[in-house]
Amino acid sequence: MLPLLDEAFLPQFKELPFGISHQASVDFDALVSMGWEQKYRELMRLGRDFPLLPLDIAKQSQKIEGCESEVRMAAVKDEAGHLWFWGHSEARIITGLIALLLQKVNGAKAADIALMEMESWFQETGLIKHLSQTRGNGLRAIMREIHALAVTIK
Repeated sequence: MLPLLDEAFLPQFKELPFGISHQASVDFDALVSMGWEQKYRELMRLGRDFPLLPLDIAKQSQKIEGCESEVRMAAVKDEAGHLWFWGHSEARIITGLIALLLQKVNGAKAADIALMEMESWFQETGLIKHLSQTRGNGLRAIMREIHALAVTIK
């Protein structure tokens, strides 16, 4: 299961550019109407621009099993019970998918995350059908880890 880091790390997690910077975020609804090549470019841009895990967080992060390329993730819970996640992959497209996913889950309560239909978001955008089987399985492994942590602490 993903490690739940000390709340002292929270400011770093909250500084991630979800919904704050147009350059760093993509609207899921907008992805639905894009062609695959445009979606792919957006994922690659997100993966390129998404911040790396800082060394102090990376040391405490967990490698996600089931991903073809290495993916590391960690989480922190604020005093109000909201969860914040951070992850990164050596594959730019996977980091882009992580960035999209975290736009949906970061700042939500564990009980709400436990009820989220994460895979359906990626099906609605048409992203799942264009991913290789190994990348799709990796994305599902990431979603399972986020869901498992949320269920455990809700």
